[in-house]
Amino acid sequence: MSNAQVRDYLAGRRELTIGEGDDALTIVYRPGRVNSGDYGKQLERLGEEGANLHAIAVYSVCTLVSDWDLTGPIV
Repeated sequence: MSNAQVRDYLAGRRELTIGEGDDALTIVYRPGRVNSGDYGKQLERLGEEGANLHAIAVYSVCTLVSDWDLTGPIV
């Protein structure tokens, strides 16, 4: 896992690698959005509306993740 860099936070992105070798997955996410009031309010709204966990997870990934290196079929 890579270490957080101030320049990444200020640039609005952070890279995170999970796993090692051929099984490693690298994602780029937006750390500033995690603490944003809009993100928290939307999660709260989804919960109040009774959204299932799938809908909440999709919203989170679409809001926070900007890129990943996952390719090919998921088996």
